[in-house]
Amino acid sequence: MKAALVSSIESIHWISSKQRHGPEALDLERTLSRKVATVTTFLTVRETAELLGVSAHTLRYYEREGLVTVPRQGSERLYGPAELDRLRFLLVLRGTGMGMAGLREYIALAEQGQATVAQRRKLLVTHEQSVLAQQRQLEEHLQAIGHKIHRYDTECDCGPGQKARR
Repeated sequence: MKAALVSSIESIHWISSKQRHGPEALDLERTLSRKVATVTTFLTVRETAELLGVSAHTLRYYEREGLVTVPRQGSERLYGPAELDRLRFLLVLRGTGMGMAGLREYIALAEQGQATVAQRRKLLVTHEQSVLAQQRQLEEHLQAIGHKIHRYDTECDCGPGQKARR
């Protein structure tokens, strides 16, 4: 990635969980990521894919699905700060299990502006509840796995760094 396009790694900021809810909280519809890279100019598909950790195919698919509109210069897509912000938040939603229909619904509401804030909030609250339920279930599963590991450790005297007896 060209150094002129994205500021150096030192300008990537980590946001603590306290800041997310405090007076200095970032607007997630604009920032949309725990990592914020300051873009000084437009990025190509390849550069954007690299920055976001997705494939160029994913970016083109999101565009075909109407989730993001990307300006072009000739045939080349050029992603600016607004497109990156939207993509970051879409990737957060997708990464937490929201399906394409939910993403389409969210974007359709967002494109209608302030009149749909309550609907977008409701959609995100519902999604958050789903994610929290999944998190609780994963914690239960991890606990069961941990118990099984502990059982095997005592049965075979093969704790961490030891080989099982045969």
